[in-house]
Amino acid sequence: MIDVQLSVDERHRAAAAALAVNDNKARLGNPGSSDKYGVDPFDSRYQSFCAEIAVSKVLGIPEPAWPLYAGGDGKVDLRTADGASVQVKYRGERQRDLATEGLDFWSELKADIYVLVWPGLEGAGSYTVVGWCTRKDFFSRVTERPPVRMKGLKYELRWQDLHPALTLGEVIKVA
Repeated sequence: MIDVQLSVDERHRAAAAALAVNDNKARLGNPGSSDKYGVDPFDSRYQSFCAEIAVSKVLGIPEPAWPLYAGGDGKVDLRTADGASVQVKYRGERQRDLATEGLDFWSELKADIYVLVWPGLEGAGSYTVVGWCTRKDFFSRVTERPPVRMKGLKYELRWQDLHPALTLGEVIKVA
């Protein structure tokens, strides 16, 4: 695992992007699904954007610009220097697994690499990059055992089964 501390400026950029995306979704009549589980949509998006910055720092690539799309980001958050697509999955609690959003995995698993991030132990602005897997790893999991229940049925990859975060720099070689 790799702990990453974000600067105040990085957190401000993530907050501004979260506000812009949420405003755009509201304007388009698509507020998102975070609030159906009692999760604040702004905080959910803000934390996810902070996690994306943390992963970009670990990969040594520019942080995302978060353009406003009518239909979302296509399930790709970042691109490595070699063009591999990366989806960052933030879980709001530690010890949580990497998981799909539902059972529609064939339309969800679009990236080459999936990275799991948790809140860090150092408080505000701290994120733990837990580990990563390839799309092939995730598809293998889908075929190995049935989905699990976590706020609905989902396919999960246990955090202990992910490639170590310290090898995240190798994603370019496996994508």
